[in-house]
Amino acid sequence: MKEVSINSLTGMRQPDIGLALRKIRLHHEYSQQFVADHLKISRNTYLDWERNRFNLSFKNCLLICSFYGITLSQFAMEYLEVDKQLKQKKKSA
Repeated sequence: MKEVSINSLTGMRQPDIGLALRKIRLHHEYSQQFVADHLKISRNTYLDWERNRFNLSFKNCLLICSFYGITLSQFAMEYLEVDKQLKQKKKSA
């Protein structure tokens, strides 16, 4: 049986979590080490997340949102730019 992804069903591209993490970190003018220390992880682990080397768990995503004082929805809309993808999808339909 062929595996079907949500992206292929919705026509939306995979969000770049690593880029979103970098954008929010730079927006706050934090270093990777500063964020890693507050999340109680190594800088290398955080760097791997920003480089999309490892999938970010839902739990860690919530932890990051809590650190920045935003909701998961805000993270998705503002940093993953999900709303822009949805608007582009509607325009092309």
